[in-house]
Amino acid sequence: MDGVREILDGVWRNDSAGMLGVLARRLDDFDRAEEALQDAIAEALRRWPAEGVPGNPPGWLVRTAWRKALDRLRREANGRAKHAALAAELATAPATGPGSDPAADPASGTFPGSPPGPPTGDDRLAMIFACCHPSLPESSRVALTLHAVAGLPAESVAAAFLLPRATAAQRLVRAKRHLRHHRVRVEVPPPGELPARLPSVLRVIYLLYNDGYLTTRASPAEPSAAEPSAPKPTAPKPSAPKPSAPKPSAPKPSAPKPSAAESRAAEPTARKPSAAESPAPAGDMPGRNGPDRRELAREALGLARRLTSLMPAEPEVAGLAALLELSESRTASRFDRAGRLVLLEDQDRSLWDTNLIASACRRLARAATHDRPGPYQLEATIAAQHALAPAYERTDWGTVRRLYDLLATTRPTPVVLLGRAVATSFVHGPAAALVEVDALAGRLDGYRLWHATRAGLLHRLNRPAEAATATRRALALATDPAERDLLTRRLESLTRETGPR
Repeated sequence: MDGVREILDGVWRNDSAGMLGVLARRLDDFDRAEEALQDAIAEALRRWPAEGVPGNPPGWLVRTAWRKALDRLRREANGRAKHAALAAELATAPATGPGSDPAADPASGTFPGSPPGPPTGDDRLAMIFACCHPSLPESSRVALTLHAVAGLPAESVAAAFLLPRATAAQRLVRAKRHLRHHRVRVEVPPPGELPARLPSVLRVIYLLYNDGYLTTRASPAEPSAAEPSAPKPTAPKPSAPKPSAPKPSAPKPSAPKPSAAESRAAEPTARKPSAAESPAPAGDMPGRNGPDRRELAREALGLARRLTSLMPAEPEVAGLAALLELSESRTASRFDRAGRLVLLEDQDRSLWDTNLIASACRRLARAATHDRPGPYQLEATIAAQHALAPAYERTDWGTVRRLYDLLATTRPTPVVLLGRAVATSFVHGPAAALVEVDALAGRLDGYRLWHATRAGLLHRLNRPAEAATATRRALALATDPAERDLLTRRLESLTRETGPR
């Protein structure tokens, strides 16, 4: 029995999205498809230990679930009309022996018929697009994708976002009810709708990774100017061609080293927590049996890779997968043994995963051949240049700044402009960068990394008292323990320079 359970666990994690996709499309009902699949799993637990595991477990489960769904429809008075419509699709199937296709098993008491075939890549893709439908609230898209696409149960979704199980379950129920009410079909959008629908899918996968990116929840999709950009001959070309752009000189070795707070601010930056990340009430915390936050990041990376295999001609899909691989490549170096955050300039690059870096670069190179640049490709290109730099002090900040200029045309957010300002500080000096940073005050005054970036620039301008004030503000806004520890140490250093406040 344990071996059967392990097999079913693997099938669920790898194929649940496709199985649900094919059933939901044929039944036109997400809830009914999910119930039927759960019934099929229960039957597999009863039959497989004695009859053996079938050659195609996902196909067996789909056929069994189809039979279970038809049985339910027959028994439900309000399902008779729907059953009549579905019955029109059935065709007579040949008789089968014991242990084969259960949908044609006379002993089951159901009509023999032609159930859906095994799930395909299109079925998985259809389920991803349905879960990420733009009419759903963002928090619901994330939760439903974890549940239906990544195969996590409600209690694991709850644990992932520090929510009570009942709250997570209600979110899933509301999301499925919303899809049913708005008649959202589980299908791949037609080509004409794909450009409008794909960004929502990419955003959800990005948020999943962001929520699991170590303990800081730092966002890989806001690349930093502090991430090196020293291209090698084998580096992927930026997504938007710019052969005529003059190459600025690299920073001189004597250039002032950025402060700890500034470098941290210029690393991938964190977004504000969503409703899904709000702490659960005291005494009503979810159990610890769900995935840790690192597992969320791995799930997201796996989804991004799967999407690239399903949509190989979409360069932005490749850009997102590359971005997550590059972020993942540095995980072993981001914290020291004491659990303290290690800044980019101090990370041991020998710990970086060169296989992930190489994979990301290959993805970017293939994406560039489509000549359809987008924000994820540009962000990944910045991260790739950083990953390929032989050392922090050999960063080509001019290239980084040009990439940020391109990124700002496709994603003109204040956080992107903040990263560009840090690159400016190494190309044109900290005074010029401070002008750019101060221009963002109205939009980023409540953002801790804006204050940390100002603090670093002020320190480089030999204005330690002002730098200390900005660091205190960043510390007041920070909530992550690792970031607070970093800022506290930086503030202590500034206080020693300026004396007690």
